[in-house]
Formats: sequence, structure tokens, C-alpha cells
Amino acid sequence: MGSEQRNHLVGLVRAIRERECTQKKDRVFAVWGILQRLGIHQLAPNYRKSTGQVYRDAFAGLVEWRPSFINLLLDTGSRLPDAPSWVPDWSTITERSWLSSSYVYDPIQFPRRFEKSLSISISGDTLSVQAALLRTAMYCTVSFHKIQLDSAGDAMPGMQESLLHNTQILCQWVMRVRRDILVDSTYNSVALGVLSTLNRCPTAPSSMNADGRRVFNKVYTTMMRYSGKLRKELETMTGIVPVTRTTLEDMAADKECLDFLIKAFNKLADKRNLFLCSNGWIGSGPDSMHEDDTISLIKGVAAPMILRRQGDGSLRDVYTVLGPSFIESLMGLDVEDLEKMELCWKQVDLV
Repeated sequence: MGSEQRNHLVGLVRAIRERECTQKKDRVFAVWGILQRLGIHQLAPNYRKSTGQVYRDAFAGLVEWRPSFINLLLDTGSRLPDAPSWVPDWSTITERSWLSSSYVYDPIQFPRRFEKSLSISISGDTLSVQAALLRTAMYCTVSFHKIQLDSAGDAMPGMQESLLHNTQILCQWVMRVRRDILVDSTYNSVALGVLSTLNRCPTAPSSMNADGRRVFNKVYTTMMRYSGKLRKELETMTGIVPVTRTTLEDMAADKECLDFLIKAFNKLADKRNLFLCSNGWIGSGPDSMHEDDTISLIKGVAAPMILRRQGDGSLRDVYTVLGPSFIESLMGLDVEDLEKMELCWKQVDLV
């Protein structure tokens, strides 16, 4: 496939994902003629079908035409009525999406050498893919609250309880990361692992200016200073504990630190939670994920996916899809990267 055709395919996917439509189904129906000309099997537009059915048929047609479109599993996470969990919900992707769009578009623009080796089949509501089931999450945060801002970009009155809620969640996660896992075996430092996860992209000190490093260092060292007391109070108290208020007050004394926190909280709220795994991975993933959900690499998908096992042991290879995750060392892996990892691939059914 030439670069011009790949550019056309990127434009097609952008139109489906980003088009403003009065009717959700028109994200697909508006490009029906283009799909037909490309030879992608699509039934004629039928507004009697549910949005879930329309998106399922569109995704199935794209994957059957070119298996590399399996990467659009990155758009899952908001389950549509009348559709299995592996169907992308393009009607809400603009509000839900938190991964860089490069993970969606780059594999189309610059194809990785997966396509010939991809073993994908669709039968009814079951999508069969090749997956490496890596680890399960051992700790997940609860959901973060959105911090409403005024016209000056400051937290509006009434946001104090949400700020405390978020601060305690973040401090607990960092405390667990430092206490339970040897993160330094995976990351250059615990602090950089935390920063990259909050930013949902690899973040090196060299990419930050001096002020940015100073602000993050103050936020992080403040959390560390109070972590011992936080652990003790959480063992005997419920709700927002006193040291959380002290921690927030200390950080909020520097407006740049408070602004950093609010920005981090609003990148997380309503979109993703933080988690950690027993082998040292830390990451962020769908806000619906729980402990024991599975972190998985799916061939052809540019980010690790969070899956939930269905049924008992006899159905161990049947999963629902919760959505994508960010784990720094597992993003955008090429064929050579995967070969070096010597993964155990198996055929997994998604429903």
C-alpha cells in the first residue's frame, strides 16, 4: 500500500472518530460510499439498526478488509447497548479518549509488520484474537473527581472535598507503589515512573524545564514526607484522614504545585484510574477496571488492553474488553520488541 492510500485511510478513520454528527450512526453512514469504493464490505445504511449494531458491522468490515484495523480496539471502553465489548464506541470517543491519538493513527500511516501474522476472526458477537495475557492488576485506585475551574483557571468554590478525595487517592497509590514493588527494577526512578503515568506518555527530566521539574519535585517530596503518617491513619480511620488535609495545604501553598495537581486530576477524572502490578509495572487504565483484571498485549494493537475474564476456569480464554491502558514499557511495541520478550501467545475470544 502506498503512502497516499495510507493517508486516505488515516483521513477515513479520523472522519469516523472525530466527525460532528447529529445522529451517532452518521459517523459510519457518512463514509459508506468511501468504504464501498475501497472494497470494504458494508451493508447499506439502515437507521433502524441500533448504534451498537452499526458500529459492530463497520468495525468488523474494516478488520476483515485489513486486519491491522484491529488497532481500533483502542476506542473501546464505553460499552454500547446491543454490541459486544470489543466494538469501538465512536459516539463518545472525543470525550473519553485519553491516549495520544498517535497510537491510533501511526500504525495506519506507518504500518508495523504485523498484518501477515495476525490471526483474527469474527463470528457473531465473538472476536477471536492473538493475545499475550501478561499480568493482573494487584491494586487499582477508585475514580478521581473532576475539579471544576473558573474563568481564571482556579478551582471553583465547593471543590475542596473533591481536591481532598483526589489527593488522598493519589497519595495512597504512590505509597503502595513505593511500599509493595521494586519499581526501580522497571523504571529509572520511582518518581519518573509516577510522572510518566500521570502524563500518560514517557516523560524524561530533559523534556521538562527547570520550573516544571521544581514543581513536580515539590509535589512528590511532599507526598513522600507525609506517607508514613498517611499509612498509619488509614489503618485506623475511614474517609478523608487529617494528614491528607495537611498534605494538600502544604502543596497548595505554592500555586504552581496546586495547578499541577489540578491538571493531573482532571487528566484522570472520568477517564482513567491508576493501577500497579506485582511485577513492577505501574500504569493507568479504564476507570471501570478492578483488581484481578488482566493486562494483555493483543497482536496489532499499539497499547496494552485491559481484559476481564468471563465465567469459571472452563472459560478461561473468554474475556470482555474494558479498554486501553498506559504502561510505559509496553507502548507501541514493534515485531522485534515482542520477539525479544518471548511472550506466550494464545487465541483468546472477546465477547
